[in-house]
Amino acid sequence: MTALTVYYDYTDPWCYVAVPRVDWLRGEVPDLEVRWWPFELRPDLPPRGARPQNPAFLRRKIQYDIDEMTRELGVRIHVPYDRVTNSRLALEGAVFAREHGDAAFDAYHRAVFATYFERQQDIGALDTVVAVGGEVGLDCDELRMALAEHRYTAEVVRLHEEAEHFGVVAIPTFVANNQGAVGIVAKDRLLRIVTTSSPPVIPPQVTSG
Repeated sequence: MTALTVYYDYTDPWCYVAVPRVDWLRGEVPDLEVRWWPFELRPDLPPRGARPQNPAFLRRKIQYDIDEMTRELGVRIHVPYDRVTNSRLALEGAVFAREHGDAAFDAYHRAVFATYFERQQDIGALDTVVAVGGEVGLDCDELRMALAEHRYTAEVVRLHEEAEHFGVVAIPTFVANNQGAVGIVAKDRLLRIVTTSSPPVIPPQVTSG
């Protein structure tokens, strides 16, 4: 079995585009095990988010690039340009969903992206995240309590620090077979990464004379 790790954040549009890319890979590699790990894009944001420094740039440049990329997907992704959203609660909700099984995580994962980029709702708000959880069958009261108590904050922070230790600096980052790729790369390159093994990098040995 081949394992593919994908580092993501729910406020990054390219990570949403990565979802159908991974679906395509699963079709090409039936035994592919996919692990989505949160990598909080802006951990220093205040809970209610912040105003972007250059909203006009976000509206013109990023939306144009996304429109070109998603034309083949048949999905309209709206990139918020008036506020930078804090993704911490949504990522904590993902950890909660994962504890309830792979199917629960997958449903929650897709629903959060759709809520933010298609429905244009604030996934930095507790009520929104709880509503998404309820839509996919998670216990709303249990989820609300877990998020209100910040039960999974330490895990989200730990996973971010661990990813940085492994060299992750941008998202989406794909890792498999001791190889990595950043961003939305060509399908054939992703396929090579998950089907071609590469020897691990061995650091040079320091010897004393």
